[in-house]
Amino acid sequence: MRKFFLLFFVMLSFGAHAAAPVLETWTQNDGGDTDSTSHVANEPAGVVSGDYLVIIVMSDRSVATAQYSDNLAGWTFEGTAGDDASDSHIGVFTRVSDGTEAATITVTAQGTGDWATYYLRISGVDTGGTPTNAFGAGQSTAYFSTHTIPSITTTVDDSLIIYSLAVDGSSADQHAVGAANGWTGTDELDETSTGTYGTDNLCISFGTKDLVSFGATGDAEMTIRRSAGAAWMQIDIAPAATALLLRRRR
Repeated sequence: MRKFFLLFFVMLSFGAHAAAPVLETWTQNDGGDTDSTSHVANEPAGVVSGDYLVIIVMSDRSVATAQYSDNLAGWTFEGTAGDDASDSHIGVFTRVSDGTEAATITVTAQGTGDWATYYLRISGVDTGGTPTNAFGAGQSTAYFSTHTIPSITTTVDDSLIIYSLAVDGSSADQHAVGAANGWTGTDELDETSTGTYGTDNLCISFGTKDLVSFGATGDAEMTIRRSAGAAWMQIDIAPAATALLLRRRR
């Protein structure tokens, strides 16, 4: 009897995945009290081709004009938020690494301001499809000591969700994310702790969660040391799909 082997490779857009993407390494960079339109992100350790790169950048500037735009060649501009009421702006750029990225990336803002950046390296991402599955950004209408980063809606299981909060003013290492909805604070850059606190000051933080089942990511409830304006974002990063090998023998 003749034998036939039928191979099926099934990419599961809505099925099982090997695991959620992994935040491998990151860097933070503080512009200090030197206001500038050039906001510099330093490449994190270990970047290899196929990694997903995320740059989060903020400006402490009280203007209605959006400070970040689609002006970084080779990168996808996910979005921005901030205005004169929040006295803070945030922008997010992403890219699938091809291994040729420069050691530093400069994001050009629309105006001069105090600034800070995060640069994240993430593995296990759906780089052949749509790496960013969902994104949302917003800002406060005034100064508050609590800020709610609203939930976004994902359409894939096993996502890595990241929030970031960019605050006008120092918060003395006290950006606390509430226990609700499974968030974990990962890092905070505060100009008082970096020794650059002055008349201009800022604080930015980010955190993560793995979302096993698609749907709402959940609000991130943030508490800061004192009332300040803020801008924020959530981003959903999709996992690499699992290839299933099905064999049928006749």
